[in-house]
Amino acid sequence: MVGGRSAVQEKMNPDICRAAQGREKVMATWKCSECGATSEGRCRPKTCKNCGADKEKIVKAES
Repeated sequence: MVGGRSAVQEKMNPDICRAAQGREKVMATWKCSECGATSEGRCRPKTCKNCGADKEKIVKAES
């Protein structure tokens, strides 16, 4: 069991971030390094909602 989830649940959705597994409850601001769009959430978005850039281009914004 990982973070309160069984191995079966982890295999069903391996993209669940640690925050979503209950290890962290803090919301973060994420910024796209391509277009500058921001979004809030516990996990880094898979793509930019504005330009469609991959998650590798999305970084945690400075507070």
